Amino acid sequence: MSRLGFRPEDIGEKLSVSVGSKGCDIYLDGDTDTHSGNWKAITVLADVTINSITQSCKVDSTIPTGSAIPAGTFISVDGTITSIKLTSGSVAMYR
Repeated sequence: MSRLGFRPEDIGEKLSVSVGSKGCDIYLDGDTDTHSGNWKAITVLADVTINSITQSCKVDSTIPTGSAIPAGTFISVDGTITSIKLTSGSVAMYR
């Protein structure tokens, strides 16, 4: 435990999402299948419209569906995204 009240390994766990050290799945424009996994974050690679998304979050978190999210947007959740279906666009889903 550090002087600040957290364990160094907790920091590594939080930072691993931003660098993708646990891997990621990339879904490209035209892929409209429903995908299942255990993701912590999304990077929008090309403007995306999400058809549906399922998430279990520790705090209220709403990821918009049905409207465009611009490329370059990074979305993280305090929980897990368990499924996603795109209408259009491309995303990287980080475990």
